[in-house]
Amino acid sequence: MSTADQPRAASLDEIDRTLIRELIADGRATYAKLAPAAGLSPAAVRTRVQRLLDQRLIVVTGRVDPALHGLGVFAFAFLEVGDDVDQVAARIAEIADVVFLAVGSGRFDLLVELRCPENSPHSYPVR
Repeated sequence: MSTADQPRAASLDEIDRTLIRELIADGRATYAKLAPAAGLSPAAVRTRVQRLLDQRLIVVTGRVDPALHGLGVFAFAFLEVGDDVDQVAARIAEIADVVFLAVGSGRFDLLVELRCPENSPHSYPVR
């Protein structure tokens, strides 16, 4: 990656931060809807948002709502395991509802993300 292609350090003012917060809340918000929160005209908001996009300070993406696939409940678990981290991670990875598993190097040994169809007790094979 050349120096020209590398992302630059973010230079954000309070208006940029406000626009980013609003776009996180509603990524499809119109410039007219964003304008009052930023205290700018819709045209000025468009210029600001376009600069944030051009400088790769923000990225607009779409995601599939897990609830549409019957996965309406999700949870993150931070685990302190001890010496057998790899063995425990391998066992947890066998659980169908686990969609993300990471080994940590800080306070917690494992980070687990689960997506479940409903908020009810399950019987998992981990002991």
